[in-house]
Amino acid sequence: MFQHEQGAAHAADAWARVTGTLGVCFGTVRPESILKSKLL
Repeated sequence: MFQHEQGAAHAADAWARVTGTLGVCFGTVRPESILKSKLL
């Protein structure tokens, strides 16, 4: 569990880069969800 959605998105990106597989993060639908889409 992450306290901030940007941290989850960065962790998914790091996972994908390190393992060479798909990195996925899920979040709730809130106005702050726009932050995740900017990182992807």
